[in-house]
Parts: sequence; structure tokens; C-alpha cells
Amino acid sequence: MDEEKAKERAENARQEIAANKAWLVTHRSLRSLLPMMIWTFITGYAAYYFSISTPAIRIPASIPYLGGIRLGTLWILPVSLAIETIRRYFNDQWVFDNHKITHFKGRISLSYSMPVIKYIHIRAITVTQSLLGRILNYGSIAMGTAGEEGNELTVRGVADPRYLAHLVDLLRLDLERNTNRSPNAPSPNLQVRYGTYDE
Repeated sequence: MDEEKAKERAENARQEIAANKAWLVTHRSLRSLLPMMIWTFITGYAAYYFSISTPAIRIPASIPYLGGIRLGTLWILPVSLAIETIRRYFNDQWVFDNHKITHFKGRISLSYSMPVIKYIHIRAITVTQSLLGRILNYGSIAMGTAGEEGNELTVRGVADPRYLAHLVDLLRLDLERNTNRSPNAPSPNLQVRYGTYDE
């Protein structure tokens, strides 16, 4: 008898985990960090050139904030840009499951937060892309709810933002229909699997 109850509880736990399984775990795409990587390469090449060709030359003292620095110490700039690129890549993580979006913000920063937004509470979805973002197909998705003024959660630098915003909107509409329908109404045929959708 106890063994049957334990099996039933284990099966219920498995079903609950499957129902809330994350279908997408993402962070900034490498495409969104491409401009910063290019600046890192350019400044690294310039620092290498100046440290090899003129290691003992100093920047004139008449230049504010930089006066007296040796050109060989310009390695600080590309190294700091490389560290910032790595921090931006790993700092934010967004987890999309069947009912909510969780943003793990500041994973390698001094402050850490974990805002959660449920699909059913989303009232506005905005996709923002720069010119380079449209060319390389990356951008940001801002989501707002009725409870907060402005955007409550922003997914930054994600690849194919229009497609992801479309998926979030489909899930929002599906959950809204499911909560407002009568128990005898047929369920809509929408299933999300591994970042794709079937309608």
C-alpha cells in the first residue's frame, strides 16, 4: 500500500516537473557582443603595436588624464574590454518554461536579482533592434505587465528576437484562453518544444 502511494507521488512529481520544464535557457548571443569583440581586437592590436614599436615613449603631459602614461601600458584598455565582454555574456540568463520567464540577473556582478514574470500577466511585448541587430538578427525583447509602469522584464541581445517574442505571445494567448474557457471546451492545439512551436 505504501509502495503504491510512493510510486503515485513519484509519478505526480515527474508530471509536475515535466509540466514546468524549461523549454529555453538563453543568455546574450555572441552576435550581440560582436561590436565589443571588434573594439577589443582593434585596441589589442594598437596596444601591441605601440608596446613593440615605442615601448619607452610616454603620452605628453599636456593631455588631460592620460599625460605621462607609457604607450606600453595601453594593454589595460583591451584587457578591460575583454573582461567586460565576458561579463556581459555570462551575467544574465533567461529561463523560459511553460508558465513563466525567470531572469537570473547579475550572476557575476556585485548585485544579484531574480525577477519572474508569468506569461498570463504580460500585456505588452516590444522588440527593439539596432541597424547592426537587424543585419545580424539579434535584439532585445521588453515585456510589460499591468502591475508595473514601463517594462518589467527585458531580454537583451538575444538571437532572433521577433521569433522569440512571437512564441511568448502565443504562450500568453494560449494560457489566457485556458484560464478563461469552460471545463468542457476543447483545448487549443499549441505545443512548445525546444524553442519551436506547432500550431
